[in-house]
Amino acid sequence: MAVLEDKGKRVTLHSGKLHGVAALEEGWLEVMLDRNVFRDDRKRLGQGVPKRVLTRTEFAIQLILYSGPCFRNIL
Repeated sequence: MAVLEDKGKRVTLHSGKLHGVAALEEGWLEVMLDRNVFRDDRKRLGQGVPKRVLTRTEFAIQLILYSGPCFRNIL
């Protein structure tokens, strides 16, 4: 999950799998989809990932608009 937020709105990116996410500039999200690791990187796999395997990745974007003490959830 990744979140961009300001005083009036929040955008949340949901995914069913782990992905690397970075916000390198204000208002931007960068999602890393491909991971090639030839030896264990100590991030819970316990082994390298030398092969590329085709996988299905789905994302959902959730937008919440704030207005006063209440908010509206827009899907």
